[in-house]
Amino acid sequence: MILTIIYLAILLSSLIVAIVCRNSIKKRRLSIFIPYLAYVFIQEFGLNIIFDFVCPGCATHIFYNFYRPVSVILLSTFFYAIPFNLKQRKVIIWAVAIYLSVTVFTFTFIYSLLEPSPYLSGLGGLLLTCFSLITIFNYFNLDNIFQEKHWIPVVWICIGITIFYPVLNISSTFHDKLLLLNANIFGDKIYRVVPKIMSLFMYSCFIYAFYLCKKND
Repeated sequence: MILTIIYLAILLSSLIVAIVCRNSIKKRRLSIFIPYLAYVFIQEFGLNIIFDFVCPGCATHIFYNFYRPVSVILLSTFFYAIPFNLKQRKVIIWAVAIYLSVTVFTFTFIYSLLEPSPYLSGLGGLLLTCFSLITIFNYFNLDNIFQEKHWIPVVWICIGITIFYPVLNISSTFHDKLLLLNANIFGDKIYRVVPKIMSLFMYSCFIYAFYLCKKND
């Protein structure tokens, strides 16, 4: 429960900092993070506090099966908006379109929305990780000290995403085994603890990125 509270606190903090720095983050094409973080906070607060109280132990797969494609769309919008990703914009559009098509097909003909979908989760995480690495690579090819200073917050966003999703994918791969073990850490199931711990890192990167936007204005 303590970890959950810390997790929700850092998530809410990232949203608040984004709102406070909204004019500065807008200049770096980061405005999409305000609705994204608001959506994630509302969902996580609802599932971890309200839902757990009303229906403890109930499956939450349906919520995350909707969340994953939404997060891919919103975060891909961020990568698409970055000016130095201009050459990769078509790749981003096609990759997201294929991912969404596979997602719709999977939940229509193969999986139920009520079941976990580790493969789709892994695919979405892989896409966002690739987009992050491409963005970091393009950033280091700017060769302009003023542009580098202006866009450095984007690098911190990408660092958070690049580390978060691979670890999350590894955790998702062993979801069934971790579920059978019924192991607990910090009073919570181990398969729920790993995403929260990694989220602390990613949202801390987001907060620092938003701070840099304000600082470098």
